[in-house]
Amino acid sequence: MKYLFKAEFIDGSSYDQHPEDLPLAGYGNGSSFTDINERVIDGEVKTFSLIGDNHIWLVDLIDGHFEVDGLKFEVNTEIINKPLSNYRLIYFRRTRQTNVLNSQGESISHSSEIVGYRFGWQANDQDGKNYQQILEIN
Repeated sequence: MKYLFKAEFIDGSSYDQHPEDLPLAGYGNGSSFTDINERVIDGEVKTFSLIGDNHIWLVDLIDGHFEVDGLKFEVNTEIINKPLSNYRLIYFRRTRQTNVLNSQGESISHSSEIVGYRFGWQANDQDGKNYQQILEIN
């Protein structure tokens, strides 16, 4: 995998993605994200980073800023122009899947490759309106 994630939690603990995207024992067929999904849902993530290709991409879920290699920036905050709260992580990988079928339409091979990583946040204003900021790294 080109990028591995690291989640830092409000309580000071952290979680580093397994290099083969395997979950800790007991989760069966899940991924490393399975290990932290409940904490993501519960809003316990403080920062979330994608690390690889000699770069560190980070989203801060306390105030919504992003960082690349420690340089802080914000994305399109002027269009929101309202105080936001309840920042929640958005993270997923875009994949390309290829299936080779025989003349009977049966799959004879299958491959999957990651073509992009998307991460960012969603948050709410005082009226409950939802806003999102997402970056994609290829």
